Parts: sequence; C-alpha cells; structure tokens
Amino acid sequence: MQRILRTSISLPFAGLVTVSLAFFMSYLISVEGELRPATPDLQFDLFPTVEVIDATPPPDLEPVLPVDPPPPPPEVIAQASQLPVEDFNVIAGTIPGVEIDPIDNGSTNFNISDRDVQPLVRIPPAYPVREAERGIEGDCVLQFDVTTQGSPVNIQVLECASSGFARESVRAVERWRYNPRVRNGVPEMYRGVQTRLEFNLGD
Repeated sequence: MQRILRTSISLPFAGLVTVSLAFFMSYLISVEGELRPATPDLQFDLFPTVEVIDATPPPDLEPVLPVDPPPPPPEVIAQASQLPVEDFNVIAGTIPGVEIDPIDNGSTNFNISDRDVQPLVRIPPAYPVREAERGIEGDCVLQFDVTTQGSPVNIQVLECASSGFARESVRAVERWRYNPRVRNGVPEMYRGVQTRLEFNLGD
C-alpha cells in the first residue's frame, strides 16, 4: 500500500520537473541565437601631425654702430728748471756778522738733574658722614715730609675744623705720591711740606 502511495506522489513531481527543464533549455537556445550589437574598431595613430600654433619669426636686431675711440691725451712737455747763474751772496745780499760774548762758566752751575718735589698723585679726602649730616664745612692744614721714594711721612695736623676732617685728611695724604727732591742727581728727603684741604658740601 505504501509503495503504491509513493509511486502516485513521485510520478506527478517528476513530470513537473521534466516539463520545467524542457522550457528552460528552449529559452537558452533562443537567447544564444540573437545577434549582439557590433563593436566599433579602435584605431591608433603612432605618428600624429603636430599643428603649429604661433609661427611668428623673431624680430630682426639692429646692427650695433661702431664707436669712435677717445682722442689721445695731450702731450706734456717737461721743462727743466733753470738754476741761477749768480752767486748766492749776490742774490741774498751780505749777511752781517754777529759777535757773541763768551759766557763765564766759573760762577754759574747749570745742573739739569736738580729738581724740587713735584706732586704726581693727589687723591681728595672723603667727606665725613657725621659732618655731612650736620652740614659742617671747614678746612685742614697739614704738614709732612717726602721720602726719597716720593711717599709722604710724618704727617701732622696743624689746624683743622673737626676731628672728622682731620682723620679723612690724613688718610688722603697717606696715598699721595711725589717726585722726590733731587740734588746733583741724588734723591733727597724733603721736609716741611704744607698743604690745605677744604671740605665744602657744595662741591
């Protein structure tokens, strides 16, 4: 019974498949027989012709005119100097004679190596702070000796307006330097040099 049932079901299905294949094959045969549109042939030019866009010739150049050379410089004629034929005494005249009296060197001694003390370095004193704050002004008179090396020694304050002025004056003189006194070419000690130092707030 089952075999009969399978056969009755499979036969109609097989027939449907067969008919479908037949229609599909006929459609394929009809499509392959149709004519396709013609494809145009492609052409390539290996040596193309180039068209000249602007063939204007270059302008003609004007010829360069020759330039005349400059004239030669003028010739300079050298003239020899003429020497006077007259005697020099005739031209300039007679030079009068000068009589010079002799100098007696016995009583005069000129020794250029002798000199007195000469200041080289003179440093001004500093203004004391206390006197500056109080507005005090004044001066100091000092006396000292100059050694053979030109340094001040034995510094003494002869008179001074305040102790602050005296202290700064001595400090300043200690740094002074001199050319020592020289006699007969030999440096000597020079004593008793006096100087006055002024302290003014307006300076």
